[in-house]
Amino acid sequence: IVDALFGTGFSGAVREPLAEAIRAVNDADVQAVVAIDVPSGLDCETGEVTNVAVKADATITFVAVKRGFESGAASGYLGEIVVVDIGTPPSVIDRAITTTSDG
Repeated sequence: IVDALFGTGFSGAVREPLAEAIRAVNDADVQAVVAIDVPSGLDCETGEVTNVAVKADATITFVAVKRGFESGAASGYLGEIVVVDIGTPPSVIDRAITTTSDG
C-alpha cells in the first residue's frame, strides 16, 4: 500500500472517512505500507498523532528528515526512513534550517 493521503502541511485530527481508511490500512494484511513524505496523520513538525496515523514499514521523504521524525512518538509510524534528493539547492535548505531553528 502506498500512503499519500496527507503531506507535510497536515496537523490536527484526521476526520472521517479518511480516519477509517487509515485504520483499514493499518489492519490490512499486506506485504508493506510505504508512506510518501510523511505517514498520513502524523504531524511532521512535532511527531505527534492526534487520533490516527498510518503505520508505515518505510517512509520515503524528500530533501531531509522532518523535525518531528526525531520524536519518540513518531517512531512507531515511520518504519525505515529513506531521504530522496529532489534537487533542492543547498542554499534553500540552509535558509530553511536557519529560519526554523531561530523560531
